[in-house]
Amino acid sequence: MRTQIHMMRGTDERDEQAVTVIVGTLMLILVTVIAAAGLAVMVSQMQKDEMNRQSHQAAVKNELLKITAIHPSYQASTGMLEELNVTILNLNIGDSKINLVGLGDRTFPRNFSSGGILYNNTYAGLLIPAARQAEITLNIANNFDADPGISRTDALRVFMISSYYNTFETTFKPPIADFTLNIESEDLGVAERDVIILDGSSSGDDGTIVEWNWSVFENGVSLSHVSGKTARFVPVSTGPFDVYLTVTDDTNMQGITGNKTIPGNPRFSPATHMDYSVNLSTITVFVSDINNIGVMNEVVTFVRYSGNVSLSKNMAITDSSGNANVTVNSGVGILKIESGKLPAAYVEIL
Repeated sequence: MRTQIHMMRGTDERDEQAVTVIVGTLMLILVTVIAAAGLAVMVSQMQKDEMNRQSHQAAVKNELLKITAIHPSYQASTGMLEELNVTILNLNIGDSKINLVGLGDRTFPRNFSSGGILYNNTYAGLLIPAARQAEITLNIANNFDADPGISRTDALRVFMISSYYNTFETTFKPPIADFTLNIESEDLGVAERDVIILDGSSSGDDGTIVEWNWSVFENGVSLSHVSGKTARFVPVSTGPFDVYLTVTDDTNMQGITGNKTIPGNPRFSPATHMDYSVNLSTITVFVSDINNIGVMNEVVTFVRYSGNVSLSKNMAITDSSGNANVTVNSGVGILKIESGKLPAAYVEIL
């Protein structure tokens, strides 16, 4: 009976050992499964992080914003920049955001506006949807701490930094104003008059010139403002004249030439009229231009047409007032008075 009991105890010990092995094995399997699951989660997160990193790199690399146009406004009296509208186009398939805008090298406004909303110019976050454009407005008085001092003839560099820290910039250059001038003659019937032909075709721009404006001065006094790529200026005096050209391009930027001087020329305002008067024995001839202003250095001749009139001289030169005088010495008759192509005058001497 004792032997049997001993044998039963041995069996129980073996059974307990077997259970222990099984439990250990199961625990090992469980640990392995947990470790594998944790590793899978970690690998999955790493893959996700890598995909996000690659996606971010692609977004940074493929971001493409373009400053397509500007429209500056300048103060009429000073010609200095007053306000600037900038058009920005997003050429990418994804949305972009603008955090910062600036002018020149390092001129930053405090803020700017777009679509009626004011944006702080540090992390502005102005959204520009894919394949869309936005317009921002920079007002010199309202958005800047100090006037950047940009004139209508200065190049204008506009730059911006996106939320991906990409920098995009465009420099808009003013047009280059230049012109030639020629003198052409026209027949007035009684005289040949010279006129001035102005040609601004030699002006250039990286865009399109839309306006040519000419200013003509005499002795610092403005005489005329005419427009057009070519213009015809008809002087009303003999000159000299100063001319300069202002050209405006499609961005409203301007180029201005220096003054070009046109030397004085009597043919700019030639003689077109002749009158005379007789006072006792003195004959006075008045030669004037189209504005009834006396013309100097015109030759006046006196020819005896009939009778026996005797004169102090047969030719006289007009003075600075346009007058030429001769004296009748004796005789009676008719004198013929001529000056250039002007109609002759006949005066009877009694």
